[in-house]
Amino acid sequence: MERLEQYITQVRGISYSPNDIVSSPKDGYLPLLKANNIQNGKLNLSDLIYVREQIVKPEQLIRKGDILIAASSGSKNIVGKSVFCKESIYATFGAFCKIIRPNRNIYASYVNSFFNTDLYRKHINRVIQGANINNLRTEDINSLKIPIFPLEDQVKIAHLLTQAENLITQRRESIALIDDYIKSVFLEIFGIPILNNKKWASDRLGKFIQIKHGFAFKSEYFSAKGDYILLTPGNFCEKGGYKDRGDNQKFYTGNISQDYILRKNDLLVAMTEQAPGLLGSPILVPSNNRFLHNQRLGLVQFDTKEFNEYFLFHFFANPLVKGVIHRQATGTKVRHTSPSKIEDVPLFHPPIDLQKKFAEIVKKAEILKQQMQQSLQELETLFASLSQKAFKGELNLLKLKVTYEEEYSATDNDRTEPKPINWDKVSVEKKPISEMTLDDYYGIPDDIQQEHGSIEQHIFDWEFFFKKHFQDRPITSDIVEDLYLKYNYERGQDFSYEEFAQVIFAELKKENPYFKQVFKKEDKKIELRLNS
Repeated sequence: MERLEQYITQVRGISYSPNDIVSSPKDGYLPLLKANNIQNGKLNLSDLIYVREQIVKPEQLIRKGDILIAASSGSKNIVGKSVFCKESIYATFGAFCKIIRPNRNIYASYVNSFFNTDLYRKHINRVIQGANINNLRTEDINSLKIPIFPLEDQVKIAHLLTQAENLITQRRESIALIDDYIKSVFLEIFGIPILNNKKWASDRLGKFIQIKHGFAFKSEYFSAKGDYILLTPGNFCEKGGYKDRGDNQKFYTGNISQDYILRKNDLLVAMTEQAPGLLGSPILVPSNNRFLHNQRLGLVQFDTKEFNEYFLFHFFANPLVKGVIHRQATGTKVRHTSPSKIEDVPLFHPPIDLQKKFAEIVKKAEILKQQMQQSLQELETLFASLSQKAFKGELNLLKLKVTYEEEYSATDNDRTEPKPINWDKVSVEKKPISEMTLDDYYGIPDDIQQEHGSIEQHIFDWEFFFKKHFQDRPITSDIVEDLYLKYNYERGQDFSYEEFAQVIFAELKKENPYFKQVFKKEDKKIELRLNS
């Protein structure tokens, strides 16, 4: 293990005044990235500001192989989060961020893989522990201990871990697709909340529904364990849904009134905004007689002959509804609302049979989502084992063969000494995809397969499936269904045309999809084929 210091350069972000920035693109200005642009290991470029080029030094431009990290934040969870820049970007970054720029003695993607490990996260949590301002110093990064293997092994390790991370990303995207599908079904059946474009009967929410305050439980009975979980705004996802807080879960051991013990599928909304976007977010209680109705949470009480909890959940989760709740709230730093304010929100009233039809669709989708979330947990366990073994030097890397190009220039013709490797052009050899298993495709070592089983037990990978079976023929639903059932018969998973369509449409929306639409003049038909 060696200090990272000798293998990197750290570059601080730029400080600027209000006169140096604009909110939209303009000649003479550069995009400026901040910590909020680093999301789940990717760059989100939807919320940018632009800074004068004149105040940006050359080394503060983002280069290929850079790792952008959040160096300062009010939240410990944000400090240290990072994104790997696969290409140079004509952009810079703010003073609350920094660039880690690996030098030629280490493979940049290998450093990035190390930054995605528990070892890195534990180091970050340790160095900022107890600090009033969560801030990473230069020494905090320099002092990181990282194992240094031969460059060729670094390439193999980075390849393996990147592939494993891609699997996890794909599974998260599949889960997000299910959420998007449910939202689209809601809008298709009921139309747009607030606008009520389908002209349902409508009135203020309080005419149909009451919002009940929670109880102010005494803090002296708060505990790290117990029979009853005390729900807090921290248990709410910003987009709606229950969030398990893990070790931070709060329990209550005092006396409890039965009026504040919640039942499965009770619907609550957050009435305070402890995090951006949280105000008005709904959850359905996961189980019976386990969760407590705390203050600052509103219990939605309604007649089940008139309304369905799944319909109401997705009504409250709609951005337009949350926007109304937010605008009616009070407070500057932290926004708060009240039952009476929520009861003033306009609510449409579709027939209960239609609501129940929607609920059945949601339940089926939620079953699939739970299966995917279970497989996501298994993949995350696999990645943790893979990364731990990788950085201990315990992986068998012999199956991976590395090819690379040597650097040269027009003046190199007479050189006799070995030329340096151009690590930007390294690739890992694979056998033809038609002969691969999914483990081969992602380069999972044999010892990891023996310990955790094949990753085909945890995930169905659409991209691999298409590339393996449709190299020389069009992608048609009947052939896809037949092959899908052969893959998934033993797991009891039926083919879903809805899921198939979602995968196709989502891929075609991408900038570089792995298949394309081809018009066949002789048949006057459009075929779906893989990009070559």
